[in-house]
Amino acid sequence: MTTYWLVPAAWEGHDIVLGRERLKLSPEELRNSFCQSLQAAHPRLLLLFKAHLLLSDDSAEACGADGLAVALSESGDIRLSGASEEQKESGEPSDALAWSLSHCGEAYLNGLMSPSEAVAKLALVRVEPEARSWYEAMRDWLAEGRIVMMLRED
Repeated sequence: MTTYWLVPAAWEGHDIVLGRERLKLSPEELRNSFCQSLQAAHPRLLLLFKAHLLLSDDSAEACGADGLAVALSESGDIRLSGASEEQKESGEPSDALAWSLSHCGEAYLNGLMSPSEAVAKLALVRVEPEARSWYEAMRDWLAEGRIVMMLRED
């Protein structure tokens, strides 16, 4: 079953931390109208990405892992480690407690709007009343300096 999540994230050095405040975007009709209202303000305001593609597997050629090692429905923050250039060159592991961020995941994250840019675009959105809590969560997370993404979990 496919589930869509609204996820706050913050950069901590080379790591990206997916916040525990993740929100499940359901029902489908409401998620669709929510996404359409955001797209109308700016196409990059909330970009969809498959959650399992954020994780790196053992092959540098592969984009993402076969499955997600952790469920987004679980409580707690999820840390994805992007190795520094020094770590990549030396081959040393980054943080043993973190999952490795894939190169596709890094490209996705680099394509997201900055929090300040997203706040300005979010102010232009026509709010769907039934999804008000989702808009408010986005606004609050962006005000805290976090980025906001939509992840698809299969």
